[in-house]
Amino acid sequence: MTYTASGTKLTKVDKQAGTQVARMDYLGAIEYRNNSLQSIHHSEGRVVFCDNAQTLSLTTPINGGTQSFKAGKIIASNAISGNANVSMQANSSIFYSPLFSVESESILAASINASVCNAAISYEYVIRDYLGNGRVYFADYDGNGSISDAAGQSELIQEAHYDPWGCVLGGSWKDNGAPDNLYQYNACLPVRQGKELNNDFGLGLYDYGARWYDPGIGRWTSIDPMSSNMPRWSPFSYTMNSPIKFIDPDGMEPIKPQAGTAIGFIAFLNNTSTKMGTLTGSNAHNAMMRLGQTKMNWSHGRPEPVTTNPFNNSSDKYIYTEKGGWLDMGHVMFYAGRAYDKRVQKESGENVANATSPAQAAAAKARVKDINPIGEAVQEGYRQEMSDRIAAPHSAYSYEDLPSDKIGAEFGANYFNSNSNLTLGEQLLNYLQSLGATNPQNAPNYNNLPSKDPKDKPTRKNHTTTPVYTQNNQ
Repeated sequence: MTYTASGTKLTKVDKQAGTQVARMDYLGAIEYRNNSLQSIHHSEGRVVFCDNAQTLSLTTPINGGTQSFKAGKIIASNAISGNANVSMQANSSIFYSPLFSVESESILAASINASVCNAAISYEYVIRDYLGNGRVYFADYDGNGSISDAAGQSELIQEAHYDPWGCVLGGSWKDNGAPDNLYQYNACLPVRQGKELNNDFGLGLYDYGARWYDPGIGRWTSIDPMSSNMPRWSPFSYTMNSPIKFIDPDGMEPIKPQAGTAIGFIAFLNNTSTKMGTLTGSNAHNAMMRLGQTKMNWSHGRPEPVTTNPFNNSSDKYIYTEKGGWLDMGHVMFYAGRAYDKRVQKESGENVANATSPAQAAAAKARVKDINPIGEAVQEGYRQEMSDRIAAPHSAYSYEDLPSDKIGAEFGANYFNSNSNLTLGEQLLNYLQSLGATNPQNAPNYNNLPSKDPKDKPTRKNHTTTPVYTQNNQ
C-alpha cells in the first residue's frame, strides 16, 4: 500500500508469487480498480460503475485473498486457489470454460441477479445509525421509485450489524451478492462513509489512515503517534474505551494547542464538574439553560459568560468542520444556551396560551410571537464583538466568532431535544458530525495557525455569520 505523509491512501496492490493480480487507486472520493473507474463516494452512498455492463472475462489466476466481480455476463477461465474467497454476480449468465478450476480449500460464491449491472452505472445509498455506521445499502436498479427485495431481483445490496467495537455480527442479513462496499464501520468523513475494511488473508482490519484498527480486540495495532498528549490513556485504546458514544475520525489527535476534535471536546464536556455531556432529560435541559448564564464584569463594563468560561481552556476549544469552518466551542456552547433559553420562553408562552381563556391566550401569544431564538442570540453575538473592540481588541470579529455564534444558536434552537434518549454530549457530537467535523489538519489554513492568541488583532476578521476556510469560501 502507498500513502501520503498525512495518511491518505493512494494505492493498494495485491500480488501473488510476486505477480500483480489486482490494483486499487484512490483519488479522494474516486476509486479505480485495475485502472478502470469503479466507484465515486458521496455523503449519501456511492456511484458504482460495473466492470463491464455487457461481458467480463476472468483470465488471471487468483491465489488467495478476497475478490468480487459484478457484470452483465461473466466468462471465467481462470484458476482459483490458495484459500481464496471469490464472489461472482451477473445479470444474466456466468459461463465457466474447461480451463476454469477451484481448489478445495477456496470458496466460490456465484449468483444470478437480474438487478445487477443492467446499466453501466448504478446509484447506491446507505442508511446509517447514530454513530454513522453503515447498516443498510440499497439501490433502485430499475428506477421505479421503490426498493424491491424479490428473489433474484433484490435491490437491498448489503445489511450489516456490529458489536460496539465494530465486529460484524453473524446472521441472515440481506446480501444480494458480493458485499464489496467495504466502507461500513465508523463513518464520519464525507469523502468515504466509513473506514475501508481489509479482509485480505482474513485480517479483518479497518484502515484509518494514521493507524490500523482491529475490532476483534477493540484496539489499534500500533501506538497513537500523539500519545504523549494523552498520558492517562493507553496508546492502543480506541475512543477512550467508549465506542457506543464516540467514534474516531482517523486515529490521530491534534498537534497544535487548542486545535482539537469533536470527540475530544465531548470528552472534555463529559468530565466537567457537573459531567454536563453525560446528562439527559431534565438534567440536560437545565445544563442548556446554564450555558447561557452571564455575570457582570465591571472591569470590562459588560456581562460575560459564567458556565462556558472554563471551555476557553480546553485543548479541544477549536474544532474544524467542512461546512462551518473553524468553531470556537466557547462561543458555540454559550450561544446554544442563549438561543435555547429564548426557545423555552417562546414554547412556554405558547403552552400558556393554549391553556387559558381566549383573552389571556391572545395576550400570551402576543408576548412571544416575535421571539426569534436564533436571530436574537446572533444579535447578542454582534453586540459582544462590538464591545470586544474595547474590552478584547485582539479577538474582536475574529473570523470564527460570529459563525460559531450562529451555529451554536441553531443547535440550541432547533437541534437539541431534552426528550431524547441521547445525552447532551451525544446530541452535540451528532450535530458537529452533520457539519462535517474532521481532523484539524484538514483545515486549509491549518499550517498557518498561530501558536498562541494574537496580542493586538485577529489574523483575519469576519463581520458576518458566513464561515470562512471552507471549500466554498476560502
